[in-house]
Amino acid sequence: MRGVSVIGIGSTKFGKLEDKNLEALAVEACDEAICDAGIERKEIEAFFLGNYVSGMLLGQETLAPMVAYSLGLRENLGATMVEGACCSSSIGLRLGFLLIKSGAHDIVLVAGAEKMTA
Repeated sequence: MRGVSVIGIGSTKFGKLEDKNLEALAVEACDEAICDAGIERKEIEAFFLGNYVSGMLLGQETLAPMVAYSLGLRENLGATMVEGACCSSSIGLRLGFLLIKSGAHDIVLVAGAEKMTA
């Protein structure tokens, strides 16, 4: 049976962080996770970004492709924003797990980002 592991993690500081927008926060955390995993960006085969309210608060519905582009991920990478209220990122993690467990992908990047103060 194929195993699945979390190989890298990243996070930003918590707070208002008025000098950074939501995309910048997501990119910062993802950069840290990629570095922690010790992988090349070209190895990432799919990207899931959990987010609940960027559409309502920021008018931004295409956050996942924007973050993927800012990270320099492959152009044909599947970048998907996942929304499921308070479990948005958990849904992304589950989808990544299933893609790896099934053998469809080997490396998937999953992140969660919210900014509710701007």
